[in-house]
Amino acid sequence: IIPMNVADMSRSSINESLESIVDTIKSLCSKYPDDKGFIHVSYELALTLKPFLSDSRFVFMDKETKKEKFEGFLDSDEPLVFVGSGMSEGIDLKYDKARFQIIPKIPYPSLADSRNKLILTNDPEYYSWQTAKELIQMTGRVCRAEDDKGTTYVLDKQWNRWYTGCMSMLPMFFKEGVVN
Repeated sequence: IIPMNVADMSRSSINESLESIVDTIKSLCSKYPDDKGFIHVSYELALTLKPFLSDSRFVFMDKETKKEKFEGFLDSDEPLVFVGSGMSEGIDLKYDKARFQIIPKIPYPSLADSRNKLILTNDPEYYSWQTAKELIQMTGRVCRAEDDKGTTYVLDKQWNRWYTGCMSMLPMFFKEGVVN
């Protein structure tokens, strides 16, 4: 797990951060010209990135085509990069199914949802745990066995604040995987 601290991906800063994020995604993907990759994004961020990642290597999905596009990605021998939403659990990208993944934004639960606002206000530790659980799940998609290898890049500048604040609730295997 490599925190890169590229840009602030908070809702209010995404537009200013977009160019840096896109450039970094393209640069990271070019380091793996022969390998498959995965990018974890929200549906909203996927729509924002799509015009900038128009290369045929990038496979975008929507809610209706998610299963079909993902199966095509898995079945392909091409070094595709799947841009997936809502796929932090239930997918197995072991070995050559994906050698790298990119997490542009720390997956904080959306504060547009009034329930999440209430949780953040009344139980900030639980809100932090929800974020940690989601990030732990995401990072576990590309390295699925003891003899497997994969690299996760986290681009969000909020990493340091998040990681420091959640250190006590993170499992040792996660902390051991972080490259400082």
